[in-house]
This record gives sequence, C-alpha cells and structure tokens, in this order.
Amino acid sequence: MTFLFIAFALVIGGTFLALKLTNNLHKKFYRMADERGCADKYEFIVRQNNYIQPRDLESAYQEALSYIKAP
Repeated sequence: MTFLFIAFALVIGGTFLALKLTNNLHKKFYRMADERGCADKYEFIVRQNNYIQPRDLESAYQEALSYIKAP
C-alpha cells in the first residue's frame, strides 16, 4: 500500500513539475517576444496551434520573430 501511495505521489508531483516548467518557459519566450515587439503574434501562434511542448513554444517564438524581420 505504501508503494502505491509513493508511486501516486511521484506521478502527481512529476506532472505538476512538468506543467510548472513549461509555464515558466512560456513566460520566458513571451517576455523575449514582448521585448522584440511581437508578443501578440507569439501568443496568437501558441493559442491557435495549442502548443504546450517546449520545442513547439520555441518554434512559435522563432516564427513570431520572422514576422517582424520580413519586409
């Protein structure tokens, strides 16, 4: 029984930690996009495609930057 409780706690704790780290990464990319003036585009890309993975968030940031670099 103790093993099941520990396993359950680890699963819940791991999930919470993963969500917190992803949220912090999203905040970081949002701040960087805001400094460059493309935060609204970054937010639109993330919400439109429902991005939650770190690679996806980074690609959304790069895509938002490409919109301000294009003539």
